[in-house]
Amino acid sequence: KLFAGASLSVILMASSLELAKLIVAGYLYNYWDKINKLFRIYLVIGTTILVLITSLGIYGFLTSAFQDTFKTYSVTSKEKTFLQQKEKFWQDDVTRYEKELERISENISTLSSAKSQQIQYKDKDGTIRNSVSTAELRAAQSRIATEEKNRKEVQQKRQVATDSLQSIQLQILNIDTNTEIGSELGPLEYLSGLLGKPMDQIINWFILIIIFVFDPLAIALVIAANFLFKTIRKKENNNDLSQKNNTIIIEET
Repeated sequence: KLFAGASLSVILMASSLELAKLIVAGYLYNYWDKINKLFRIYLVIGTTILVLITSLGIYGFLTSAFQDTFKTYSVTSKEKTFLQQKEKFWQDDVTRYEKELERISENISTLSSAKSQQIQYKDKDGTIRNSVSTAELRAAQSRIATEEKNRKEVQQKRQVATDSLQSIQLQILNIDTNTEIGSELGPLEYLSGLLGKPMDQIINWFILIIIFVFDPLAIALVIAANFLFKTIRKKENNNDLSQKNNTIIIEET
């Protein structure tokens, strides 16, 4: 990535250094006591530097790859946050209109069940009778008509708010179900919430674990292979020596 102008040359050079690092690790293991002290120190320092270079390259590569994924995740997350804010706005509107409809319905019920003012009078025979106040009746009917008109207007507004709310909720659902990035980063997001640490810090720990295992393990496997081959050769030499001694004894006998 850094030397894209000579990528093939860099690949050959890096591959040669990686191979040299493994060879040097095996050489140091087999001839540690026989190597000149200054030369041994140089080889140890060179191998350590190569391990650091490889580890740094792995860290940079994985971090860059994660940043590309995290950018997509951040855009999706911000889009979802914006939609959730709009969802809350329309939800508040729906709640407010529902309360307004409840108030209007209570007013209409009260006006419908309220008794109009009654007036008592005596007819020509002297009998006391009750009469409904026409003025009060007309006033109640007028208020009921007004409340009915208000209820229709509020119902229309609530319908618009409900439709908008459902549309926003569907968009949020699509983001949750159709985003592959969210499912890929789901475990990291869970760990972030569980440990109370930012997601970039969690992935940084994860990359460092990979680095500490990757290159040191490669050198450890080279040393283990050399130990295994050395043990096998030693066993074969002992077997050959034993057979040779047995042959000498038989010949002498």
